[in-house]
Amino acid sequence: MKRTVLILLFAVASLILLGSVSLYSSTTWKPSLLRVYDHLCWVAAGAACCAAASFLPYPWLRRFHITKWLLVIACLALAATLVPGIGVTRNGATRWLPFGQPSEFAKLTLILFLADYCATNLPNMRERSVGFLRPSLVAGLIGVLIFLEPDWGTTALVAVVTLGLLSVAGAHWGYLVSTGIIGAETFTLLLLHNPLRLQRFMVFLDPEKFRDGTGWQGWHAMLALGSGGPLGTFLGAGSHKNGFVPEQQTDFVLSLLGEELGFAGTAVILFLFLIILLSGIRIAWKVADPFGQLLAFGITLLIGVQAFINIGVVTSSLPNKGIALPFVSYGGSSTLCMLTALGLLISVARHGPVPAENSTASDPAPLPPCRTRRQECFPVALKPRRRRGNES
Repeated sequence: MKRTVLILLFAVASLILLGSVSLYSSTTWKPSLLRVYDHLCWVAAGAACCAAASFLPYPWLRRFHITKWLLVIACLALAATLVPGIGVTRNGATRWLPFGQPSEFAKLTLILFLADYCATNLPNMRERSVGFLRPSLVAGLIGVLIFLEPDWGTTALVAVVTLGLLSVAGAHWGYLVSTGIIGAETFTLLLLHNPLRLQRFMVFLDPEKFRDGTGWQGWHAMLALGSGGPLGTFLGAGSHKNGFVPEQQTDFVLSLLGEELGFAGTAVILFLFLIILLSGIRIAWKVADPFGQLLAFGITLLIGVQAFINIGVVTSSLPNKGIALPFVSYGGSSTLCMLTALGLLISVARHGPVPAENSTASDPAPLPPCRTRRQECFPVALKPRRRRGNES
């Protein structure tokens, strides 16, 4: 799978390069390279973590209950954000610790735990207790801690990734569908009692009506995305970054790239994400280890769903969620965790066992010769059936 890994690395490196260029472009109207240097430092740290994770054989993560300990650390970090004096509040939400955003770390550790748990209990995943209740309670704990920050978008992302991973592992579809329906009803009920989120939902339904108020950011993001035309205004020549789209380098970075690179640049970005998804699915399909399959699928699903949500928000196809675009948006915690997840995906491709038919030579071994014309040829592992009257 060397070719798949090389294609995957090329796609991710291209997205990181586009993200760095867009970050530099966003500072041209307000000259300050400090943010660019900070982003490059996080990319370098993420690249080191990616290399370390790719060289580490991923089965080692199942030793000494490492996945469980990582999950405990993630829960403690999420709980610490809710403690006054420890959690850092920005823009009305307490999602950060002094060293970063723990919800990014929690998403990756949850995938590791679920992949380990499902691989261990694979024969019993159809049972309600083993295949649904226990992993759902763990994922629910992570989701509640993230929801209390509050971060509704990441909570929805965690729920989708959990249900997708459990469905692939063999959990009963009835439990998963009913959970999705109950979750959607609960989300609607909470939305009706939260004026801020309800206002964002109303902006999503009619962006033009609220373009001078709550929908200012989303409306100008659409204008920036549409004003690029086929080929864009060229790098650095965009105008909507001049204060019209606040914090455009994070959640709405696609609008900046769409304005300066046009439809062609946006299509390239979507194509690069498609390459990442197809490469991750191919890695999960080729490996013969259940833990490696589930880990690769979970990481691929996380990248794909997160990119889908971000692109949907920028194009006003989804309500504003505040989720970064993987490998492109500015953000230290997101960059570090996504590159670490990429390293684990490469580790599955490098160290995962392949099926027997993929490990043999290119020419198949010849079948054993038949003793008579009336006998059938069987594989070596099977014995031919004796017929009555021909026993010798």
